[in-house]
Amino acid sequence: MFAMPEPITLAVPGRFNSPDAELKFSLLANSQNKAVVASDFSSDSLYAISHLAKGCDTVILNCKGQDIDRDSVLSTLVALNREGKKVVLVDPSEGLKRRMESTKMASIIEIRADLKEALNEFIPNARPDPSARSIRHQLEGELTVSSDLEKRDFRNGGLGTFTPLPEISAQGFALNDRTAVLRISSADGNLYEDTEFQNRLRATFPIIDAIKPANLAEVIVDLSGIEQLRGSSATALLELSNHVKEPNKGHQAVKVTLTGISEKVAQTLSRLGLDRMFEVIPDRDEAFKRAQERTSAN
Repeated sequence: MFAMPEPITLAVPGRFNSPDAELKFSLLANSQNKAVVASDFSSDSLYAISHLAKGCDTVILNCKGQDIDRDSVLSTLVALNREGKKVVLVDPSEGLKRRMESTKMASIIEIRADLKEALNEFIPNARPDPSARSIRHQLEGELTVSSDLEKRDFRNGGLGTFTPLPEISAQGFALNDRTAVLRISSADGNLYEDTEFQNRLRATFPIIDAIKPANLAEVIVDLSGIEQLRGSSATALLELSNHVKEPNKGHQAVKVTLTGISEKVAQTLSRLGLDRMFEVIPDRDEAFKRAQERTSAN
């Protein structure tokens, strides 16, 4: 009977404004597959799983008791899937499962109720990988250097002075009685990963409620004022889907379309797999035209 090895604790330095954290992991292998199994992680440490998963075919996250219902977690899961890895969540919270279902992620991520079940199914006859501890030491050094550079580059304007985050502006209007448009822009054309900045982004979503087309069926998010989209802010847009589809708002059939996107934004969406979560129509006029045609057809 296979017994899980004692997990190894990985110290994970915080990114941007996030605190330092840790996660526990094991590396397992059989004759055909290699897997990383993680537990006791948090939303602030889970980004490190992408580094641990290098060379692995399967990522198994034991979510029991973990409060990880955040955009950064969704971003990590999508990125792992995009890299061709089998991603398995064991006993995720109901909140996380609902988020995954509402953003179509449930179709690309495996969910199992029990860790032993997941191990037997996805990496049967596994044995501990002896390289795990050396990988831990190497990775802790790499993560520390990377974190220090990110914090310096993100918060400094090149002269060692603090650079304030740019303001976000948003406008909304009803294109017709079935379509609302939300136009988002920032002062410097960027959407950042900073937690405060993401909160500002989320604060624009209630504009849709104020517009209230008679039979809302589609929300078009116009990003023509955005040149570059950082990872976590990209996944924060998934919350807009949740916002307009909340049952008590009566928007069960609402679709979200992204338009007016730059080449860099398109690359970020593709890299994170988010181009599969939304309808993406790069040209704004074409997006508006299709929305009008759908309304006329109904």
